[in-house]
Amino acid sequence: MNKKEYIPRLYDLELQRALKSSGAVLIEGAKWCGKTSTAVHASKSQLYMQDPDYAVSNLALADTKPSLLLQGETPRLIDEWQMAPVLWDAVRFEVDLDFNLLKTEQESMVDEKLRQILLKYGSLHDEALKFHGIILVLDYGMGERKLKVEISNRRFADRYEVKNLLGVNMKLMVAADMFAHKLCTLLDRPVNVS
Repeated sequence: MNKKEYIPRLYDLELQRALKSSGAVLIEGAKWCGKTSTAVHASKSQLYMQDPDYAVSNLALADTKPSLLLQGETPRLIDEWQMAPVLWDAVRFEVDLDFNLLKTEQESMVDEKLRQILLKYGSLHDEALKFHGIILVLDYGMGERKLKVEISNRRFADRYEVKNLLGVNMKLMVAADMFAHKLCTLLDRPVNVS
């Protein structure tokens, strides 16, 4: 689609606001109402899951390494993502920060420290201390996207390894355990059958 032929829509402004406030936006609506045209106009790169030249390879990539399908300039349109539902979690994994609280007795201290760190970069758009842990949403301001940080207090037999990130040694969950959690999340999610 040629962006020059685009007919502006009432939804454009709302979509721009949504893109600035979150890392991913789901556009829903009836068939042939202009969802893809609107998204193409707002995006800087596109992935068309139903493109006949690439559909088979796109589905194969989604099954083996979905993060490769997310590569491209953002905002990135993933048209007909439901052909590969694993893309939903792949996108979520890209835009959220999830942590495990290793010492649950330190939850309130971690909550306070994390709040202090986040407040250096913006304001808190939302926060909650839920049964399964801490959720904080950072608003950078100036129309930037928000960042959700979640710290789970659930106890699992996860394995960790020490990695150096930007000069800070951190315990990171090993990839196999991280994958297992994402797989469990997929299996726990309710399925809508129409």
